[in-house]
Amino acid sequence: VDEVRFSFNVNLDVEANRRYLSLPPDKKLVLFVGRFVPAKGVDVLINALTHLSTDTDLVLVGEGESEGDYRRQIVALGLEDRVYIRGATRDVESYYESCDVFAMSSNYETFGQTILEAMASGLPLVAFSTQAGVMTATEELGLDEFINYADRYGPLELADGIKTQMAVSVRQR
Repeated sequence: VDEVRFSFNVNLDVEANRRYLSLPPDKKLVLFVGRFVPAKGVDVLINALTHLSTDTDLVLVGEGESEGDYRRQIVALGLEDRVYIRGATRDVESYYESCDVFAMSSNYETFGQTILEAMASGLPLVAFSTQAGVMTATEELGLDEFINYADRYGPLELADGIKTQMAVSVRQR
């Protein structure tokens, strides 16, 4: 992880950064960064948002074959005003700096690069444990004390983990 790009900056003006990214300054923000493909579990993360209070929104950064499916799901759930989809970007660190919790919703992941980036940026994390039946390398990173693991694969369990991590977020609104 590039420590210059991904680091926790206590002097950062988060509200100004959010304005720059066209994100709401007064909401709690959950971040996902990655490819928009079924293995990333973004559909589960979108469903998890329905179990969170309306002061919590979701930021999805990436692109891929499932983007249309996610957009239809967002509309079907009435979440258009709570989900922000942003394309892949070279300035992804600005999103880490602007959000409150990072969600690793993958059900298959060979390496958790985004988890390392989120950790370096000071974000609390939520992910599914291997006990939930996922095939990820998340637990192999040795960062378990910083990650809230959901032991069942589902939106309610992911939402519960997000709520727990919001309580410890230093960027909480």
